[in-house]
Amino acid sequence: MQKAIFAIFTILRSKSNPLILSMKTFIDAQKELFPDTLATCTVATKTKKCHYSHATGEFEWYSPAQIIKSATICMGSIDLDPASCTLANKTVKADSYYTKEVDGLTKAWVGNVWMNPPYAATLIKGFAEAAASKYEKNEYNQICILVNNCTETRWFHRLLSVATAICLIKGRLQFTNKHGLPGGTPLQGQCVVYIGKQADLFCEAFKAHGKCLYV
Repeated sequence: MQKAIFAIFTILRSKSNPLILSMKTFIDAQKELFPDTLATCTVATKTKKCHYSHATGEFEWYSPAQIIKSATICMGSIDLDPASCTLANKTVKADSYYTKEVDGLTKAWVGNVWMNPPYAATLIKGFAEAAASKYEKNEYNQICILVNNCTETRWFHRLLSVATAICLIKGRLQFTNKHGLPGGTPLQGQCVVYIGKQADLFCEAFKAHGKCLYV
């Protein structure tokens, strides 16, 4: 192995400034020494691209019915969905909902709230902050929030700062797309964050979907 690495860098030094080495230069060197390995890497790259084909660029994915059912059992009702539309509310069945044209971030949130916010990074931060700050102001009673398990983000930890329980969903959910049809399965796993005083009821209602933890 050491001889192979030395051979590659010998070729690199003969072709390029050793301080400015491009990936193409490295692959050319590898091709000279290990043509079979290069073919394997090419196949792996193609496979990876196929894996990422599930990422459509859409950020409006509507809530699965089985998750809504558990949220309704937990909270007793869904009074408001602040990030919704007519199609999505056919499943959620919230008493009231705000569309993107209305802008739920600027409106009052009341009662028992369900939220599956838009997953675009520029939008979800605002909804996470609204959920946390509005609860701290006692604006609504409780909320179930379906989000990606983005544990590395600030917005996710902002939710956890006021959450009382969380369900780490097993596998990956199949959402409904904007045409009302079954959508693709997202690349990332999901969780439901609960903010409210009924953490026990939440864990009981969601235990079939995955591991429920108190926060």
